[in-house]
Amino acid sequence: MIQLLTDIVLIITGFQLILLAVVLLTQKNINRLNRNLLVAFLLSKAFLIIRWFSFRFEIVRYNDLPYIYLITGSVFFLLAPLLYFYIKSLCYKDFPLNKHDFFHLIPFLVFIFFSIMSIQLELSQAGTEFRAMGKIFISYYWDIFWTCNFIQIISYIIAMVRTIYVYQIKIKNHYSSVETINLNWFVTLLVVITLHWLFVVSRATLSILNITVGNLINIIDLFSITIFPLSIRIAYELLQIIESLT
Repeated sequence: MIQLLTDIVLIITGFQLILLAVVLLTQKNINRLNRNLLVAFLLSKAFLIIRWFSFRFEIVRYNDLPYIYLITGSVFFLLAPLLYFYIKSLCYKDFPLNKHDFFHLIPFLVFIFFSIMSIQLELSQAGTEFRAMGKIFISYYWDIFWTCNFIQIISYIIAMVRTIYVYQIKIKNHYSSVETINLNWFVTLLVVITLHWLFVVSRATLSILNITVGNLINIIDLFSITIFPLSIRIAYELLQIIESLT
């Protein structure tokens, strides 16, 4: 029952993300960079939900397309950088994306390469030693994946906290009342998205360790996907608030 409810909530959330992205793209009276970063974040998450749906119901089978399953999983490494840039673009009106910011894509690109290499080694006809090496890569792939993803999430949460803290100091210096710009929205967004990510990583860790305690994993899945739409609502409200002040 919990699994069915989670599936339904995930499907609804996927539709909501795509719909909101389309709505945002039709709004021409808001900052283009702010809008595009939020849209990229929404579509990245929607893509991961579609990926889950495709493999969950075997529309695409892992044994048929192992490359697709592993490579598309790398999109997880886009979420934290996109949210970080989105928050930064809201805090700084003149915030530009420059060539140095593309270094934030390195984890995403590394895991695409890692995915291809792992499958290629496993399927290699060059020799038994290469196939054995490939099996080792595949065996530890998700351990490495989720460990790196957890480190990335923690790093970006720290970076976002620092960005919001500096922004708080800035508005105190320029506005007579802090309430002019509601910092609670920033803090709430960070708390909610952090909870969502922690649920995701915790669920992955339990799966890797083969820990099954009743419906614990299904319950974590349900909580994780249920609170995510709330973070999107807050992110959208932040965009509207910042736009009203410019």
